[in-house]
Amino acid sequence: SQCPMSIFSLSNAQELSDFAFVNFASLLLGAPVPYARFLRQHEPAYASFDVWADQLLTKSTHAHAAWKDTHNQLAKVIASLATGAGFPAISRESDIPFRDQSSRHRADIITRTGGLVPPSVQKRFSQVTRLVMDVTLAHPFTGSLRSLRPNLLSGLERTKRTKYQEWYNHQGLAFAPAAMTTWGQLGPDLLRLVWTLAHVTSRSQHGLLPSASHPSPHLSESLADDCFDVAQHRGRLFHDYKLRLLHHLGEAVSERIIGHTISQQASPRFTSWQRSQYQAYLQLQAPLLLPTTSHPPSFAEVCLLPPPPLPPASTFPLPTTFSRRSCDVPETAPRCSSDRHHVCTSSRFASTPRY
Repeated sequence: SQCPMSIFSLSNAQELSDFAFVNFASLLLGAPVPYARFLRQHEPAYASFDVWADQLLTKSTHAHAAWKDTHNQLAKVIASLATGAGFPAISRESDIPFRDQSSRHRADIITRTGGLVPPSVQKRFSQVTRLVMDVTLAHPFTGSLRSLRPNLLSGLERTKRTKYQEWYNHQGLAFAPAAMTTWGQLGPDLLRLVWTLAHVTSRSQHGLLPSASHPSPHLSESLADDCFDVAQHRGRLFHDYKLRLLHHLGEAVSERIIGHTISQQASPRFTSWQRSQYQAYLQLQAPLLLPTTSHPPSFAEVCLLPPPPLPPASTFPLPTTFSRRSCDVPETAPRCSSDRHHVCTSSRFASTPRY
């Protein structure tokens, strides 16, 4: 269900800005971030920063104001998704109740109506229980040693539940964390919410009763076809909603990298530096030099051209031999059981949330 690379697909209606595309793609591909390289070379305060943007994304002193702005923007996007599915939600800070009056902490999103929370006698949840959500965005790497943070999403959700869940449950409200990473990964509760919104929207648009939301052997053929159409529509909506989240997530990550120290778009120094880096890249590739003639070269002329020279060996230092051990790949890959391999059912996200 995690598909961060689909943000670059041609079928995606959401289009990232140029700088967000470069920054987000660099993070996903594990390449040095151009703006991090520029700051490291030209700004003395960033001379010790890494080129992977790990410190830019983990040190709040770099872009504290951008962290707050992007946090609020992501909360607005999730609220708009819920509102579009028929569950009006708000992300305005003044309309969200405090966790308690002493600490003055509060979450980011609250629904105006019920329907998203499954009834629970133990927690006293009913069909009118409203849902409260808190947004959190974190970077998978630490800022100093570039070590990967294990179980990041589950840790983020656990921290938010410890902070808010019990307090809001005492107020008769359900709570769910909306955890995300700068790699475009969405937390389980957030994915479950998006799936529920897609499920409810597709069911309402097809006029299907709640009891017939899943096909069964006892349904008539026409009703089973309707259920299949609902499932297809739900899958498309689920993917579209994730792409909308990824679009705003990519823009938010890029804004946190840029910060408010130097504006990328308004900095002629960065623009000229980026152009010089691109020209150096073109020279390194040594493109084919076609003969200058008045007519375009024919296919035979192109085929007879000598191949371009290879770059120096020191340019790309690679190991002499590739093996599983040199690439940190285990010798024996883990196997998937046959009953779970390439199987995706709706029950995966229809399980009871931990509200």
